[in-house]
Amino acid sequence: MPDRKYSTASDFHEAVLTTKQAAREVNLAPSTLAKMRVRGEGPPFVKLTKRAVRYIRRDLLQWRDRQSRISTSDRGLEASTEDRRLVPEGLEHGAGSLTRRGWR
Repeated sequence: MPDRKYSTASDFHEAVLTTKQAAREVNLAPSTLAKMRVRGEGPPFVKLTKRAVRYIRRDLLQWRDRQSRISTSDRGLEASTEDRRLVPEGLEHGAGSLTRRGWR
């Protein structure tokens, strides 16, 4: 993580947000951010202790700005090769469907 310089301790504390504060900043429920963390989605976060999660305001706002889409099917710039790896070969274009038992 790059070094961040803050002119005062107050600047630092304003830049570090709790889950509740971060959720308010991006207009989401705190539980939504928690679920996104579990799934490995959402904005980057810092885990200070086993339970203390914080968000860096600049990272949070950059993440929010990257969420712009032009249509509901647009996966955006963050669609990674890992996302494509999860789809079984031959089903990349919706040739099958996912059930609780797997692909059919």
